[in-house]
Amino acid sequence: GLMCAFLENFDMKELWRPCVPQLKLRIYQFGRLLHRKLPDLEAHFSDIGVTPDFFASQWFLTLMSYNLPLDLVVRVWDVLVIDGWKTIFR
Repeated sequence: GLMCAFLENFDMKELWRPCVPQLKLRIYQFGRLLHRKLPDLEAHFSDIGVTPDFFASQWFLTLMSYNLPLDLVVRVWDVLVIDGWKTIFR
């Protein structure tokens, strides 16, 4: 049910296709947001050789379910269903 809705309505199939095209897009978007909103943190990560894909890939591939407690995952998914991808970047 819910996962099928995510796959169909939010084009999430592209997250798991060969070459992961949407994952690359989301990682790029996250990197740009990090640069704009938290430039000191982004600079620190750059200084130590950590790129956004190092930690954010798992967030996007699991829709936060691996990294957050279930009660927060449910809230994120609820808002994701209502508002789409922009929810993830809030």
